[in-house]
Amino acid sequence: VHPPGHPAAMPLLKGFLLLPAGTAAFRANLFSAVFGAVSAGLVGLLAIALAGVSERDGGPRTVRRFGVAATLGFGLCASSVLQSLSVEIYSLNAALALGAVALAAWRPGDARAGGLIGVLLGLGLANHHFLTLLALPAAGAFFIAPCGLRAGVRRALPGLVAAAAVAAGAYLYLPARAGGWPVWADASTVDGVLWIASARVFAGSLGGFEAAGGGLLRNVGLAAGLLADTLTWPGLALAVLGVGVTIATRRGWTAAGLVLLIAGGLASKVSMGLLDPRNPDDHGYFLAAIAGLVAAQAVGARWIADRLAVLSRGAPGRLAAVMALAVAVPPMPAGLATARDRAAFDEAAGVTALFWDDVPPGAVVLVSHYPVHFMALHDQQVEGVRPDVTVVQQSFYSRARGGGFYARRVAERDPDLAPLADAFLARGTLDWRALRALADRRPVRLEADPDLAVPPDDVSAAGWLFALRGASAVEPDPRPDTAAEGWPARLRAALPGWPALQTETRRVVLRQLAGRALWLDAKGLRDAARSDVAAALELNPVDRTLLDLRDRMR
Repeated sequence: VHPPGHPAAMPLLKGFLLLPAGTAAFRANLFSAVFGAVSAGLVGLLAIALAGVSERDGGPRTVRRFGVAATLGFGLCASSVLQSLSVEIYSLNAALALGAVALAAWRPGDARAGGLIGVLLGLGLANHHFLTLLALPAAGAFFIAPCGLRAGVRRALPGLVAAAAVAAGAYLYLPARAGGWPVWADASTVDGVLWIASARVFAGSLGGFEAAGGGLLRNVGLAAGLLADTLTWPGLALAVLGVGVTIATRRGWTAAGLVLLIAGGLASKVSMGLLDPRNPDDHGYFLAAIAGLVAAQAVGARWIADRLAVLSRGAPGRLAAVMALAVAVPPMPAGLATARDRAAFDEAAGVTALFWDDVPPGAVVLVSHYPVHFMALHDQQVEGVRPDVTVVQQSFYSRARGGGFYARRVAERDPDLAPLADAFLARGTLDWRALRALADRRPVRLEADPDLAVPPDDVSAAGWLFALRGASAVEPDPRPDTAAEGWPARLRAALPGWPALQTETRRVVLRQLAGRALWLDAKGLRDAARSDVAAALELNPVDRTLLDLRDRMR
């Protein structure tokens, strides 16, 4: 897994992979689905705690209806469904954070409950520390404030100790896993563990085509649009009413906890300067905020049902049931559409098939784009595909403290690559002479990368990848224009949804086409390069980098 390693998630995920049912992909997805369901139930419990009980609205039974509505409204909204049908860490993180917040709302000031809250937060800190830290103020407001600051902090101390101990214990997974593969940096030392947990290498690896976000105000607007797509605009208005009701009933710290939960979740991506509503990860970042909004919807709907019962002198239970539908039903159409979309997702299989198609036996493949690298490793280690091929990250993970640790591990795993690894360790960059010498002994394939300068005559298009001629070769073996120009047609045939591809697939293909076009253009294969850029623009006609490439190649 990429840094920060997510040590709380990985052993749990391994447990699901050991279940005797279905494919590895199904079992891994079951991990996300289970914790997505747990998160939905916790939202229902939080809604019950916030809505309160009064004789006027029919008592506990009526309020439980709003809890069920909140469970359905959150569990079947598009963002929750998206993460429950993605092999990611966000549904687990939502379950841990919401478990802590809901328990704090139910049992404020209870030291025993505080210990369990600490365990949940500790696991969250070892899963996605940033999102867990953003949920911590909400848990504190619910748990500490009702007892007074001094008494509340004293009762929270066991939980704080438990959180620190559990987080530290969970991070022992990293040194325990240090002997495995792949590992990007040395995890056998305290310094190495802290560096991996910092996520610096992952943060430094972001970027590429389709830059998203654009400042605080633009990101706020994008966040509002994401929330509206997930909960609908009337749903957001109902949530605002619920927050107002909580404040108006003078439950100040309860209102503060709710606002902090929502604001903390929204701040996660808005403050990072990078937000893309089409990116599944961004929906994962917003799960806590969505949970708070859905709980607030239940409060608002209960308040409306209460007022209607007074005005109409009707049965409060029936009115509550009708208003509960206003929380549960509106998000469902988008959620069900997302479920259908994810259930039919098979583009990764198409991409990896293209990747392997033209790789000869015993080859060394240097992969630039991280998602492609991860998919190739999955195919080899999980599915047993092409064990004869050595897959290497093209930059040798130079962002990971220079890449020295990774280079040494590559040489250990495949001694044939020792000269290439030694040259990298000596110069800190991919050594072209050593790479060509390797191509004398084995087929070498490179993924086109705009950041890697290559001698154009040394490479030739070979499907998804480029072939490298060896140091002893007299002449290069360039493919004719007609073969290179046929690549976009192969992509379209392998990805039937073209050009309406999933965000993850689109980004991978855009980068591949753009890098490939640059290398073809340097070889003088201008028509083939234009064809690749034109295909990329079908996927994203407004990308500035691609438009600049098109203008340059006219």
